[in-house]
Amino acid sequence: MASPSITCPICGAKIPNIPSAQDFTCPFCKFERRTAVGVRNESFSQPVPFENISEISDMTLPYIEDLNGYFQEKFAQLKTNNQWYLSTPVNRFYHKPTALPGQINFFNEKNIMFLLEQHGFKMSWRHNRFASILKLIVRKC
Repeated sequence: MASPSITCPICGAKIPNIPSAQDFTCPFCKFERRTAVGVRNESFSQPVPFENISEISDMTLPYIEDLNGYFQEKFAQLKTNNQWYLSTPVNRFYHKPTALPGQINFFNEKNIMFLLEQHGFKMSWRHNRFASILKLIVRKC
């Protein structure tokens, strides 16, 4: 019996023959979802770089089950031109950070930017393009 297909939450591609909906890598956008290992640790918080931020999501994206629903909710909460600070670990071609305890979503810089733009957000600020923790301020358009 063939394994069912799954839809990538980032690019929308149908991924056939996935043994588990909790463990897959999209061959198109390289988004990864894995079964969580360990317990989430809340101690990753860092200072937010600007004062006029309406919403803060510091290291929450690695733990969100329904990414599209989460981004739709944030879009509905923010007013036009409001800013949202978010940070998440990202895989780089030269460095793949160690998984956080409880992390299920694994992004690279391109698929997180695609996800943001797909849901109506534009980047306003980005911290150190080559760091393994991507820190962004985006605004609702």
